[in-house]
Amino acid sequence: MKKLKLLSLACLAVIFSLYNSCQQSAPACQAVDLRVDYTVNPIGIDNPAPLYSWQMEDLRTGAAQQAYQILVASSPKLLAEGKTDWWDSGKQPSNRNKQIAYNGQPLKSCSRYYWTVQLWDNDGQPSGFSEPVFFETAYLDTSEWKGEWITNTEDTASEVAPLLRKTFDVKEKPVRATAYVAGVGYHELFVNNQEVSGSFLEPGYTRFDRRVLYLTYDVTNLISAGKNAVGVMLGNGWYNVQTIAVWYFEKAPWRKSPRLLMDLRLEYADGSTEWISTDNTWKTAESPVRFNSLYAGEVYDARLELPGWSSAAFDDSDWLPVLTTASPGGLLSAQALPPVKIVRTIKPTAVHRLDNGKFLFDLGQNFTGVARLKIQGEKGTRVTLRFGERIHPDQTLNTDRIAEHMRIPEGGHPFQTDIYILKGEGEESYTPHFTYHGFQYVEVVTEPAMELNADNLEGLFLSTDFEEAGTFRCSNDLLNKLFEATRQSYLSNFQSIPTDCPHREKNGWTGDAHIACEAGLWSFDGINAYRKWLQDLRDEQRPTGELPGIVPTSGWGYHWGNGPAWDSALPVIAWTLFQNYGDITVLRENYDAVKSYVDYLGTRTENGIQKIGLGDWVSIVKTPVEITSTGYYYYDALVLSKMAAILGKTSDQEKYAALAENIRRIFNETFLDPTTNRYRVQTQTALSCAVFQGLVPEQALGQTISDLISQIEQKSYHPDFGLLGSKYVLNVLHSSGNDEIAYQMLNSTEYPGWGHWIAQGATTLWEDWDGGASLNHIFLGDFTSWFFKALGGIQIDPAAPGFDRFLIKPSFVADLSFVECSHRSINGPIISNWKREKGHITMELVIPANTQATVVLPDAFAIEKIREARTSKNIKPEKPADGNSLILKAGSYLISLKAGV
Repeated sequence: MKKLKLLSLACLAVIFSLYNSCQQSAPACQAVDLRVDYTVNPIGIDNPAPLYSWQMEDLRTGAAQQAYQILVASSPKLLAEGKTDWWDSGKQPSNRNKQIAYNGQPLKSCSRYYWTVQLWDNDGQPSGFSEPVFFETAYLDTSEWKGEWITNTEDTASEVAPLLRKTFDVKEKPVRATAYVAGVGYHELFVNNQEVSGSFLEPGYTRFDRRVLYLTYDVTNLISAGKNAVGVMLGNGWYNVQTIAVWYFEKAPWRKSPRLLMDLRLEYADGSTEWISTDNTWKTAESPVRFNSLYAGEVYDARLELPGWSSAAFDDSDWLPVLTTASPGGLLSAQALPPVKIVRTIKPTAVHRLDNGKFLFDLGQNFTGVARLKIQGEKGTRVTLRFGERIHPDQTLNTDRIAEHMRIPEGGHPFQTDIYILKGEGEESYTPHFTYHGFQYVEVVTEPAMELNADNLEGLFLSTDFEEAGTFRCSNDLLNKLFEATRQSYLSNFQSIPTDCPHREKNGWTGDAHIACEAGLWSFDGINAYRKWLQDLRDEQRPTGELPGIVPTSGWGYHWGNGPAWDSALPVIAWTLFQNYGDITVLRENYDAVKSYVDYLGTRTENGIQKIGLGDWVSIVKTPVEITSTGYYYYDALVLSKMAAILGKTSDQEKYAALAENIRRIFNETFLDPTTNRYRVQTQTALSCAVFQGLVPEQALGQTISDLISQIEQKSYHPDFGLLGSKYVLNVLHSSGNDEIAYQMLNSTEYPGWGHWIAQGATTLWEDWDGGASLNHIFLGDFTSWFFKALGGIQIDPAAPGFDRFLIKPSFVADLSFVECSHRSINGPIISNWKREKGHITMELVIPANTQATVVLPDAFAIEKIREARTSKNIKPEKPADGNSLILKAGSYLISLKAGV
C-alpha cells in the first residue's frame, strides 16, 4: 500500500513544524503530485483524452491559483527548453487544478509523453514549470493488437496451470521494451527468468465476455541484445471456476480454459520497432501448480518445477505447441485500477501443537491473503494448509460457516486449502499464485510428520494497492480499534472488486459496496477502483435497466430480490465519487445507466411504492422493505435529476425532479400519519431512512428525529438496525446535532453494537451483531465516516464538489480529550486536530492551497484567538452572517476556544 507520509499520524507534528518554521517570505508556489487519470506516471492508458491534475504547494496564507499552463511533449528535453510538439494549453486564467482533459493533437498508441505545468499565484507571479513527469498510452484502438489468443487446451476440466513461452533474438539493446498482456483468468509474466510485476491476481476481475482487462509492463531493463525469452503462467481465476458453489460460476457464460494474448513492443534508438506476439510458434508445458481455485485453494508440487523455464537457455524441445484459440469475447481495456499487492506481512502470535505433525498457527488478526511457507524436509513430504477465521474449543480449525455455500463433490479439493509437496532440496519457500483466503488461523498438517514453529509460516495480507487518504486517532482507544478494524475489513474486501467477504462468497454484492463506499474514500484514494467497478455494473445491466445483486455475475442475482437498496450502488457510488473528486466525467460515464435503472424501477412500482428487494439486512428489528426500497427509489430519481442539471439535460432534470417529488408525496401519504406528524413504523431504520433520504416534510422533521432518539434510548443506546440503518442513523444524529448520542452508541462494549465486537477480540468487522456469520465484513462500517465528519468535522460542501470549498464542523464530544484527523483530498491534505484542556479547546487546522474552508463551531464555544501557525500572527478571518462560523483561506491555523459561553 502506498503510504503518503503527509498523512501518517506520526508526521502531523512535522507538518505543523514545517509550517511554523517557514520564513515570512515564503517561496513561490509550485505544482506537485502531478497525475494523469489519477495516477502518477501511468503506463498503459487507453483514454484518448486523459485528465490532468495536480496540487498547488504554497505555504502562504490565502494561497490560490489564478492561472495554469500545461505543456505536453515527446521528450523531457523539449520541455526543458520550454517547447512542445504535442500540446500547449496556453496560459489559462483559471483556478482549476484537476480533471483538465487533454486537448492537443491526437495521441498515438504505445507512446510515452512527458508533461509539465506552470501556475500563477494570486499575486500573478508564475511558479516556473514543474519537473516533467510522463504518461504512456497503450492501445487507443483495439484493432492495433498484433497477437493471437493462445492456450494449452480447450478442456475447462484441466486442472494444471499451463506454462507458455517464446524465445526471440534482439538485434541490440532496446531503448524501451513494453509488454501488453491479457492473460485470463490470471497471469504471471516472466522475462529472462525474472518475474516482472510482483503483483497478485492479475488482471482484475470482469465480466469476461463483455470486458477483458490487460496490463502494461515496462520490461526494458530485462531485455538484452541477443537471445531472450518470455514466459507466462496462467491461472483459472474467475474465468474458469472449477469449484462448485451456489452462485453457479462453473456455469458462467464466459467460462473457457485459461488463455493469453500478448504483444511485446521493442523500440530501438533509431526509432524502429519490433513486435514479439502470441501466435502458434509459442510452446507450452505443465507447471508445478497442479490445481488452482479461488474458493478451494492451490496444489503445488515442487518436484515438478522446471528451473529456468522462462530463460533463453532453457531446453524446451519436449514442450508442445500451443493452440490458437478464441477471444473471451469482451472488449479489451487497459487496467487503470491499482494492482493487488502485499500490503502487510503478518507473523504468527502463537503456534499450537495439535498432534504429531499437526499444528495451528494463530496470526493474531483476521485478514485476506495467503500464507508463505518456509520449510525444509524430505522430497515428497506433503504439507496441507487449511485456512479459517474460527477454531473449535480444542483449537482445531472450524470452517463450518464460511464453507456453507460450497457444493464440493466427494473427493473434490476441499475449501480454503493449499497443498505443497516438497522437492527436498534444502530450505524451500512457497507462496500460492492464483488464490487467496480469508483467515486468522492456519491449520498445517505434514505427512510424514514434521515439527514446525513460528518461523515456518507468515501471512501475506493482499489487497488492491490503494494510496492512503485518511488518518484518525482520538483519546478513546475503543474508537481507535474500531477505526483500524474497519480499515482491515475494507482492504480485506477489495481484490479488484469490492466484496462482501474474503472467504465464503468473494462476491461483489452491490449493497455492501455502496454502503462502504464513503467510509472507504475517507481512508483510501479509490476513484480508479470504483470507476472500474461502475463499468462492471454497466456491463452487467440488462437492456431493461435491471441490475444483479452481485457484480460481476454468472447470471445469478437478477431475481434474487436485490432491488433498489442494493442496485442503487450505481447512482450512489457515481454521486459519491463526484462529491469527493468533482469529476463530471464520472457523471457522464454513468448517466445513461442510472437513467435506464430509474426508468426500470418505474415499471416495478405499485401505486408509487417499491415493494421489491432486500431490506435492512441482518437487522434485529425488521423494517418493511417498502420503506427502504421506496427511499432509494426517491434518492435515485433525485440524484438523476441533479446529474441531468450538471450535464445540461434540462428536460431530464425537470422530469426526474418531478418524479422524485411525486415519490416523496406518495411515501408520506402511505407512511406518515398527518394528524400526529409521526411515521407509522417506529423502527430506528424506518425513522432514520425518512430523514436521511430527505423524505420528511418540514413540519414532521423535529418529531421524527425525536422519535428516532426515543427508539435509541429505549434500546439503551444500542442499534437494532442492520446494513441500511447503519448508513442512516449516525448521519441523522450528526446532522440533527446529536453527536453525543451517536458517540454513546459507538462507545458501548455491550451487545448489540460495534464495540461489542472489539470486546470479543475482533480485529475486523463482523457480518452481524452476534458474530454468528462472517467475521470479516465491511458493510456495517460506515460509522468511520462519522469519525471524519463529526469528530474531525471534515465535510464536503455539496455546492463545491472535490473539496474546492469544504466545511470544518467538529463536534467536541464531552468524553474525548483529543482528536487527530486528516484527509488527503484531491487538492491536498486537510488536517483537523483538536484537544481539550481545562475548559479550553485548541484546534490545529491545515487548509490546502487553492481551497477555503468554512469553520462552524458549536454555539457553546467562543473564539478566543486565531493565529497563523506559520507566523504566529493573530488574524481576524471573514465571518459569515449566520451562526458561529468563520471562513478560512488556505493556510495553517491555531484556534483557541473557550467553553461555557
